[in-house]
Amino acid sequence: MTDDGMLPVTPARELVTCGADASIHAAAALMSERNVGSIVVVDDERRPLGIVTDTDLRKKVVAGGLPAEGLVRSIMSTPVVTVPVRSTASGTIITMMRRGIRHLCITEDGTPGSTVIGIISEHDVVLLHGNNPAVLAKEIAQAEDVAGLAGLRGRGEELVTQYVARGINVRFVADMIAEINDALVARLIALTERGLEAGGLARPASKYCWLSLGSDGRREQLIQTDQDSALVYEDPAETERDLTAAYFARLASEVTQALASCGFALCPGNNMASNPEWCQPISRWQEYFRAWIRVPKEEALLNAATFFDFRPVHGDFALAHALRECITGELASDRTALILLAKNAAHNPPATGLWGRMNVERKSPHRGFFDLKLRAMKPVTEAVRVLALDSGVHPLTGTLDRIERMAADDRSIEGIRADIVEAYELFMRYRVLYGTRGGDAGRYLDLRKMSIQELRRLKYLFSSVSSLVKLVQVRYQLDALGLR
Repeated sequence: MTDDGMLPVTPARELVTCGADASIHAAAALMSERNVGSIVVVDDERRPLGIVTDTDLRKKVVAGGLPAEGLVRSIMSTPVVTVPVRSTASGTIITMMRRGIRHLCITEDGTPGSTVIGIISEHDVVLLHGNNPAVLAKEIAQAEDVAGLAGLRGRGEELVTQYVARGINVRFVADMIAEINDALVARLIALTERGLEAGGLARPASKYCWLSLGSDGRREQLIQTDQDSALVYEDPAETERDLTAAYFARLASEVTQALASCGFALCPGNNMASNPEWCQPISRWQEYFRAWIRVPKEEALLNAATFFDFRPVHGDFALAHALRECITGELASDRTALILLAKNAAHNPPATGLWGRMNVERKSPHRGFFDLKLRAMKPVTEAVRVLALDSGVHPLTGTLDRIERMAADDRSIEGIRADIVEAYELFMRYRVLYGTRGGDAGRYLDLRKMSIQELRRLKYLFSSVSSLVKLVQVRYQLDALGLR
């Protein structure tokens, strides 16, 4: 089954329900009689109010000591999370992973305000979709050491390889591994905080947020590459400034090393939270972005471009939202940075040269190989990034999410949207397939090992990338400004 397949809905006659004022004993008896592991609590119009599972009965009644004569509303999990009838298996898995739940209610319109007609469980998804990444994410959340987390992340990468090889939609696979990576980061931070506290280093009062950058910030890191991260925290009181900075520097350093132990290589450019420059209070981060936008120095701006793709992963997301608001406000008053970013996007090395031949590397160690990242993926991510910053949809960090959102309001982008989506999804898929075969990140393709059909399809899709780059050149008047 591919992830585009729709989930089968349990017919209403098999759905087990009860009212909120039913007794716990009556609900348990009904579950036993119908041989089900859950019961949906509904109102008089069969709208879902909550769910009671075997686990609830064990933990809250048997172990928790609640009387069986009590009302079922006292032990139900609420509010319920709902999905529409025609839900995809992939979307359901991602919802379960993000919400940390094992059951979803299926309603007529996908909201809790309509009639419940079925229920889907984690077990159902496992049967439909094979090994369930939601289970893996829960194991990560319960891991007690770095070694265990490294093994679990390895299993996540195996899932990526299996899913891509089976033809499952690559965007679902990217979302899946992003959720697994996020769970891993959150657990490493929790374990590190615990260790620091045990060592006598108390967490300061300032809230903080861990940010992912680069491909992981865009939720496009299908297989392990180097890590890109940052940390932002609340401005502390003057008397607490040094202690707060020291704590977060220590936290960032240890988490970064733990990620390296889990297979995420250190960033060669040192764009990591362990770099003191990228572990700063929010006031300093706002200064960074203002400087990059108001008085852009081309080299510094281009080196910092990946920071515009930041995504909050753990902590207080309000800090990340405040940074987004700062960026939006600054870009509204000065377009110089946009023009320089557009210039950079237009200057990426082309995929093909004269006579349509694919441009390959001419120097060792990759002589004769095609650089998929530099010549195919980077032109798309950078062109879409500048357009997203300009249009205000930059809080969406995913390349394809951005272009699809912009296409809804921009006819020139809508004209190339479908081809760009097809091209970028194929590039992502090739990175996994060829990276798995070569035991690396899949950046360089050996064209000699590709079929004629694969090469033809690549060349065809390169034309859509060229169209996107041309759109950027025209929109920002790079020729007129002599910046092409």
